[in-house]
Amino acid sequence: MDFPPDFVPPSDNPDFRVPLQRLMDVTEQVDKDNPDVRLLSAHVAVVVAAVLNDSENVADENNALTAQNRKLAARVDRLDRIVGRQKKKLDEALAAAAELRTINSAERQLRRRAEQTRDDAALASQQQPAATRDDELAHLHAQLQLAHAEVDRLATAAEDAERERDIALHRRAQLAVLLGMLGSDEPDEVQQAEPPGSFSEVLADGRHPLLEYSLDTTTTDGLDRHAQAPAWRRCVADTIATMTVYATAKADARRDGRPLGPDMADLKAFTRSGHDLVLISPDRIALSESPAVTRTARFAQQRRFPVPRTVDPAGTTTVLAHIRIGRKPPAPRLYFLDRTDVPGDGKIYLTYLGPHLDNRLTD
Repeated sequence: MDFPPDFVPPSDNPDFRVPLQRLMDVTEQVDKDNPDVRLLSAHVAVVVAAVLNDSENVADENNALTAQNRKLAARVDRLDRIVGRQKKKLDEALAAAAELRTINSAERQLRRRAEQTRDDAALASQQQPAATRDDELAHLHAQLQLAHAEVDRLATAAEDAERERDIALHRRAQLAVLLGMLGSDEPDEVQQAEPPGSFSEVLADGRHPLLEYSLDTTTTDGLDRHAQAPAWRRCVADTIATMTVYATAKADARRDGRPLGPDMADLKAFTRSGHDLVLISPDRIALSESPAVTRTARFAQQRRFPVPRTVDPAGTTTVLAHIRIGRKPPAPRLYFLDRTDVPGDGKIYLTYLGPHLDNRLTD
């Protein structure tokens, strides 16, 4: 309400006292149940007080309430403008990220082509005469080079799109915070935190009772030397923050006796749920590896990482779930073991953060 109601002069008419007292009781209850309309109920109380002749300075109170109401209206308008700007930025970022699915599909097709070309070259070297084989190998090698060049181009485009999508997720989280501030006393923008200066700092900042690190930090620290390290560190920080929200939400639901539901089935499902504090895309998450990796002893061995003996008496276990942190070499990955559904545990274990491990394409 921008303006107070008209001033009502005092009255000694006893016929009004009982119903007006009841009205005051109602407005007091409204104050308790609905703090957001306290100024409206306060105006009503002033009018009632005037009628009951309970206040000597009714006009002054009305003026004070009017000034307070206008101040609140100005603050709400300011926050509305902030929210409007954030929504615009969010729409722009989401529009830029919409191309990522197409880029990912094209990249997967080209990787399959590169793998098939390599297999064809190996087969040709075994089955064809030497002269014909050399020509065929040269042709296949040229095709392979072209495929790899196209994969690199698409990887760059995909990283750009992923960066825009990550920005969109941050905007959504900021917007949720700003909307929550409409009822608080602290206006103005939510400032973006400065990116961490090292991976060790990222891990230190992300420590939480429901996360446990068993990774080799020497491997992780080696990533700091790369030009893309700042973007990778931001992605790891966002991943750890999202894991913390996910693990905490499951722990809280179990403590309160609430059903988990499909959105809590695993980390990938949780990132698809639309939760305000999710900061990574589900497309970054792989809950397993391909059969070519799991069925090859050398590849599978690389994915066996140290864990506490409370997790595995051997002190190591095979971990296949991972997060894609970057696409360009060394294309870092973060491997994690989700034990949020294990009774008596409930934690997520970060077991590896480093360059992309070997698979069929890198063999």
